[in-house]
Amino acid sequence: MSSKSQSKGDTEYRRILENLTRLRQTAGMSQVDLAAKLKWTSSLVKQIEACERRLDPVEFHQYCDAIGQDDAILIKDLST
Repeated sequence: MSSKSQSKGDTEYRRILENLTRLRQTAGMSQVDLAAKLKWTSSLVKQIEACERRLDPVEFHQYCDAIGQDDAILIKDLST
């Protein structure tokens, strides 16, 4: 993401990715482990976690499922 002022959506997206990364690490998974489980490249996981590439809704669901998290709960947590 550029250094331009971020929209509220960008800030929330960053929070989601920070939470996903933390939860992946808490689950004891590396980026390589997650990529293997999802049949993605580790480069793709790295780009996603660095906010260089956005997850689409299906990928978000797959990522959450792979780390054992409920995607609906993660979205709901944004409002708290």
